[in-house]
Amino acid sequence: MSYDPSAQAAAFTGYGMRARCARVLPSRGEKHGIPRIARGYAELIADPTIDAIYNPLPNTLHAEWTIRALEAGKHVLCEKPLTANAKEAERVVEATKRSGRVCMEAFHWRYHPLAARMLAVIASGKLGAVRHIETRLCYPLLEPGISATASISRGA
Repeated sequence: MSYDPSAQAAAFTGYGMRARCARVLPSRGEKHGIPRIARGYAELIADPTIDAIYNPLPNTLHAEWTIRALEAGKHVLCEKPLTANAKEAERVVEATKRSGRVCMEAFHWRYHPLAARMLAVIASGKLGAVRHIETRLCYPLLEPGISATASISRGA
């Protein structure tokens, strides 16, 4: 049986949202039943009624805003990559430990049914003794933006 992290949550209510384009927020908030529209990320993480945030910002901002959210007492689900380099990752780990909150990279395939099926096939022994597995996850960047610009992301 695969692990479903959503099964551990008693309830989830979307409460606040922010977008780059402020004019689309009211209609998106209404469409998804999210009552609160924030003027900025700092406003969202300062809100005591919000328990957790999702960080979809450009890669160069992941560490900064994840740490700020943790320091504000929020749990964080950060889009991948969690950070741009090892030094930033160490800072996020330290902030997570200090906060006592959960910080997780949005690494969705781990919970995908196909991943559970692959693990089940390996565990069944049908393939024999598996000594090495190498995989790649690729997708086209149809509209490369600042998240995919190496000079901006400071390298991994």
